[in-house]
Amino acid sequence: MDWFWELFWEFLRFQLLFHAIFSGLWAEFESCFGDFCGFSYFSRIFSALWAEFWELF
Repeated sequence: MDWFWELFWEFLRFQLLFHAIFSGLWAEFESCFGDFCGFSYFSRIFSALWAEFWELF
């Protein structure tokens, strides 16, 4: 079960990095919908990755 927590914390680190990069990018464009669009796009990618990951088991 330790592998699960290690994977979980690694993913959280990746998610924070992704948020830091893209929130800065959207701030450059001064888009009022930047955070919403970035989050919804990331949520679709994340849910698809988890669905594919859990099919392996």
